[in-house]
Amino acid sequence: TGCVWGAKPTTYTFATAGTKTLYAFARDAAGNISASRNDSVTITLQTPGTAPVISQVSSVPSLVDETPTYTFNSDSAGTIVYGGTCGTADKTSAVVGQNKITWTLANGVYSNCSVTVQSNGANSNTLTVPTFESTSKYPVVFVHGWLGNSTEWNTAKSYLANKGWKSTLLVANSITQSNTTLCGTVSPQQAQEVAGWVNAVLAKYPGFEKVDLVGHSRGGSNVMRTLWHGYLETSKVRRVVTMAGINRDCAPYYPAIPSDETPGAIQYSVYYSDGTPDEDSLVDYSITHVEGAYEQNLNSLTHLQMVSHSTALQAIEKSLLGTVGGNNNTTPPIPTSDTTPPAAPTGLSTL
Repeated sequence: TGCVWGAKPTTYTFATAGTKTLYAFARDAAGNISASRNDSVTITLQTPGTAPVISQVSSVPSLVDETPTYTFNSDSAGTIVYGGTCGTADKTSAVVGQNKITWTLANGVYSNCSVTVQSNGANSNTLTVPTFESTSKYPVVFVHGWLGNSTEWNTAKSYLANKGWKSTLLVANSITQSNTTLCGTVSPQQAQEVAGWVNAVLAKYPGFEKVDLVGHSRGGSNVMRTLWHGYLETSKVRRVVTMAGINRDCAPYYPAIPSDETPGAIQYSVYYSDGTPDEDSLVDYSITHVEGAYEQNLNSLTHLQMVSHSTALQAIEKSLLGTVGGNNNTTPPIPTSDTTPPAAPTGLSTL
């Protein structure tokens, strides 16, 4: 009674815990049943341990680059389990104390990401990561030329916004240190002011560790001098673009140009307009040249068109996207024409 006949079993599963006795019988073809054999076992089910407790330390900023970080605290070591479209970050094991994790993400909005820690057979509480947007289009700081102001970049800002840049990340300020003198003792102060703009942008948008810098004419010099002379750490800049920049001018008011003209891991792009006819009669290649940078002649553009013409805007875009850029690479030879540095202009054109 209660026996289940069939092929010789190899295992048996008890439904509950406790002390259990299992009986075994054999039956021959004539239906004769043997005496039983039995054995007893005590089954103890493992009781889950205390679940880890985790808490958020620092969240992901609402707007961030493609490698957002998230920091949480755990009172137990364990396995990190990720939920949502963020996927798995760079760490799969949690330690006691603070844990900083980093995702590598495509552009987009992430609204359902979560973090849980498993330990002692139990799951911690789940932390929900607040909604954020990841973008590979970094903040851009624009630097205008001599006698100009921030409005010089309005066309470029509109162009880039239409190409997917966040308008809030397109920053153009006006130089407050005397901008009426092309070159003078105020020159280093202007470069230092540009460094201050960068630091302010990074403080305002903590989701980014770097910015891109774009300078026109005198603004190109301010950009390059800021990096050449240590007014700004190169680690805070990803890409540099100068448009008809007087990058090598105003030399008496600065330290010497360093032997490494493309410092740091920055990608540098230099655009100029130099040829026959010489449309940009104010600045030529000998002044814009940066050894090691990617350089391109946008021949036929005037000096002011270097910030607004469609050809110039497309050049800025491809450099900001990283399609082109140089760092200690072989540069093209100096053009055979128009290599004499021009005299400082006396009119009201912006440099």
